[in-house]
Amino acid sequence: MKVKTVNISLPEQLLVEIDQKAREEYRSRSELLKEAAVFYIRTKSNWSVLQSDIATKAKKLGIKSEDDVEKMVDSERT
Repeated sequence: MKVKTVNISLPEQLLVEIDQKAREEYRSRSELLKEAAVFYIRTKSNWSVLQSDIATKAKKLGIKSEDDVEKMVDSERT
């Protein structure tokens, strides 16, 4: 895998926390930040898929608003 070096600006306190976490986990700052970036991208991607699936299912059920959801929940409780 080809690796590139990048420069980023971070608030000082965040960098302190990143370095502390990296030390706790016996790894480099780069390794920690790389994992955090991968986690963020995958989580965002998975969240988008989930939202799309939920929107499709809601449309099939005729759900158009939060009020519709509340009504469905209330009807199941009674």
